[in-house]
Amino acid sequence: MATRPRDAAEADDLLDRFERCVIPLEAWTHHTHLSVAIAYLRRLPLDAACDAMRRGIMAFNATHGIESRPDGGYHETITWAWMQVLAVVLREAPATADADAILERYPALLEKRLLLRFYSRDLIMSEDARTGIVQPDRAAFEEGLDR
Repeated sequence: MATRPRDAAEADDLLDRFERCVIPLEAWTHHTHLSVAIAYLRRLPLDAACDAMRRGIMAFNATHGIESRPDGGYHETITWAWMQVLAVVLREAPATADADAILERYPALLEKRLLLRFYSRDLIMSEDARTGIVQPDRAAFEEGLDR
């Protein structure tokens, strides 16, 4: 029951457990979010990966009683933006690199506040950003990553 998959089989297992909403809430960490997102991006085109992540997080939240509110729960732009950032990283990462290797190469991904490189706080925390996709107002995703 790894939440840090080291190979394709473990990544498949993580996705299966995520989609069945059986990952314990305490194991749903930032690292696990990123591992799931990377697994989707390795298997699906970007738009489909974003849709799968959105559906999965909403189902996971519902299973665990997490309600969407103005100050918490599912956030559309945050989900979408993380997928965009990871897609940029994966274009440069070796195809065989697992999530841990990618996060080691790009330690900025472990910063939960990374999106503030791309978005002003007011914009990312707005109701428009919570309920829909808003474009970054500070930097393009390709420009704001440490390489």
